[in-house]
Amino acid sequence: MEFLLLTIALLLLLLAGLGLSLLLLPKRPVGVAELFALSFLFGSAFVSASSFLLGFLCSGGRLRWSVSLLCAAIGWLGIRCRTAKLSIGDRSGLSKWLFALATIQVTSVAWISFVRVLGWDGLFNFEFKARLAFLNGGVTPLDFFSDPSRTWTLQSYPLLLPLTESWLYLWLGRADQQLVKLLFPLFFAAALCLLSTANQRFCLRYWRKFVPLLLIFTVPALLIGDGSASSGYADFPLAVFYLAAVIYLAEFWRSEDDSALRLAGAIAAAGCWLKQEGAILWLCLIALAAIRFALLRASWRNWKELAKAALPGLLVVVGWQLFVRGFSLPEVSQFSTISFATLRGNLWRAPLIAEAELRELANWRHWGALWLLVLVATAWLFWRRNLSEALLPFALLLPLFLYSGIYIFSLWPSFLTHLESSFPRLLTQISLVAILMVGVALSTARNVGRDA
Repeated sequence: MEFLLLTIALLLLLLAGLGLSLLLLPKRPVGVAELFALSFLFGSAFVSASSFLLGFLCSGGRLRWSVSLLCAAIGWLGIRCRTAKLSIGDRSGLSKWLFALATIQVTSVAWISFVRVLGWDGLFNFEFKARLAFLNGGVTPLDFFSDPSRTWTLQSYPLLLPLTESWLYLWLGRADQQLVKLLFPLFFAAALCLLSTANQRFCLRYWRKFVPLLLIFTVPALLIGDGSASSGYADFPLAVFYLAAVIYLAEFWRSEDDSALRLAGAIAAAGCWLKQEGAILWLCLIALAAIRFALLRASWRNWKELAKAALPGLLVVVGWQLFVRGFSLPEVSQFSTISFATLRGNLWRAPLIAEAELRELANWRHWGALWLLVLVATAWLFWRRNLSEALLPFALLLPLFLYSGIYIFSLWPSFLTHLESSFPRLLTQISLVAILMVGVALSTARNVGRDA
């Protein structure tokens, strides 16, 4: 019975995501893998946002059925008004091998998730909030946000992950940490589906299609440890959202299709609802889109399209900040106010930050050879001077630069301790784009190997 209820909850989530995906996708054939990944990402965002907003009006069974009706309605609307044609895709033996490889990997991540306990944030930040919401009828109590005794739970974090977990709890009728771990292998499956989709978007052919899928399984930090796909943290899910946003931004760079840009903006906005760093990644995405418009010497109409793409993320970021500040949350800031005076006073930290980050990037026990491959791939793609391909290095380097610079403003007694405790998780958030970039660089290299 529990399996049936859990299946219903996930199917409703996917139905809502399917509707949104079909409404937002460009007018072109769309593959099953691509549709699954987008349905899961948009579905989790829709269910959690609906639970949060409807929670001001109802709770318990009424909330569950209200969200369920909304999921069915948006799914029906997307199917009825779809603008994308479904493509079964390549049925060759190579695709079957790719599917078999992905199945083995997802099964392995599921096994790792079930045999390991949730990490600190996964347990005491996200799952704790999910349990609290479940015990309150699926609604996070408003007094939670102003409770000074709960500052250790990071009350200002957005609620996509906790309320998605709470959605499963509502259908199960009880909180179950083991069963809720099912979400994280699904995020991993979505990542593999997106990498497979990128194979087509970036024209990866033959054996090169296997490179991104194989590379992701050679990076220990993505499988085990804080921020990994098995930890219950939001970092790996955020990496999946960012990967999806970059793939559709790249499609916009190549085709100048405004619908691809709007889709990228919507995905990035959902990332803002997942974790605070999502706002930084959203800002990077919009900045890269603006660069593209500037290079095209776009008209006023084109700039309006950029504003449409940026609007969902802006609403999420500003709306959430207004909400949490309305409760006068206890001050737990880990960074000082960003100002020129602070920058000038702490600029001496920059060389030490760079040295510590280089040590982490070279830590093969965490990352294997990923960042060495990224260095080579970055040099190769810049050397080719292909505008569309150059997007990937910029989509990686821009957030990396911003993430690095923020430690100049750290309020920790030891800013290096702050960096060592959080920087690896920040790398996780952009690691999937790094993996994609390595695959693209390999596919464009000459004389790498003969086509099979």
